Amino acid sequence: MKISKELPKNIINSRKACLSHAEDLIRAATRVLSDEKLPNISYHLAVLALEEIGKSIPVSYTHLT
Repeated sequence: MKISKELPKNIINSRKACLSHAEDLIRAATRVLSDEKLPNISYHLAVLALEEIGKSIPVSYTHLT
């Protein structure tokens, strides 16, 4: 059985926002590491990016339940 539900625009926009925030955080982490030589700050920015990526997944599930 194949289930195909299209996600509403607001869910898609929420996911895109989360992933966009993650990209910004990764870009900031890279810059902080290369320009400022602050690996501890860079690490925490990368962890925040992972949280944003993780947050984008349950956003979709709210529509499916």
